[in-house]
Amino acid sequence: MSKTPLVSIGVPVYNEERYIDLTIDSLLSQNYPNLEIIISDNASTDSTSEICQARSKSDSRVRYFRSEQNEGAVNNFNTAFRWATGKYFMWAGAHDLWDPTFISKAVTLLEAEPTVILVYPQTMVIDSEGVQSTTVPDEIDTRHLLPLQRYLKFIWRVHWCNMIHGLIRSDVIRETKMFRHIWGSDILLLTELSLAGEFAQIPETLFYRRENRPPVEQTTVDDRKDRYLKTLEGSRSTEQHSQMSTAELFGELRAAILQVLKNSNLAYQQMIRAQIETTICFRIHYGVSFPGDLLLMNWMRVSNKFKRISS
Repeated sequence: MSKTPLVSIGVPVYNEERYIDLTIDSLLSQNYPNLEIIISDNASTDSTSEICQARSKSDSRVRYFRSEQNEGAVNNFNTAFRWATGKYFMWAGAHDLWDPTFISKAVTLLEAEPTVILVYPQTMVIDSEGVQSTTVPDEIDTRHLLPLQRYLKFIWRVHWCNMIHGLIRSDVIRETKMFRHIWGSDILLLTELSLAGEFAQIPETLFYRRENRPPVEQTTVDDRKDRYLKTLEGSRSTEQHSQMSTAELFGELRAAILQVLKNSNLAYQQMIRAQIETTICFRIHYGVSFPGDLLLMNWMRVSNKFKRISS
């Protein structure tokens, strides 16, 4: 490339002294020449601040900002983006790693395909020691699909949400409401993005997602819920959310997604279909139900059967 567009990488961080140096090294090792790394420190209480300040002084590509109180992951992710100046943006987990070629390959694809707004690679899960365990089955490539098709492919297949750490067009992010104080805020943002443009997956393992939380079998549902809400909201954690069941929290997410669909540019019939399938999807995948959704499921079965017969 003769003139490479600036890529901004936002690193929201809180108490990551064990991994933050490795993460910064991985990002600075990208073979893409024109990037900035924005570290947004959410009032870390360990040595994260000292490590990050030292890295920002030693490399002009690293910018460091610190909050005076724990604002929660939602505000911290949004803050990291607001400092960005690049044409393209990526949220980077403060304990994750990347292949040195990821940014350059993602930029090349985005520059070549203007309908694509988000590029992400295949993901390898690594443990706290960096040992590789499994490749994540999260292919949600929506190129050459219409908006309704893109959304339905996303909502039925999404599980890991690794594409939230992909490279995204900054101007498209600015048109969304970004992360919100809601359970599954990454799914909600990706819903908006799926309607705005195409996702592309690079068929190579270029992202190494570190799973350093306690194994599921060693924790209860309430433990995981409380940890997630504390991370999501920080010192702003609300009593309302802590008293809700996970099904109720997913119900709140479903309602927010239905509102996004209502406010979208989908034609009326497409919007209704998207809302119906979302309702069915949340019942099947997350156990979220409301009176009448069984009738919707039966209606969809009959409707699909009729379409097959007609064709």
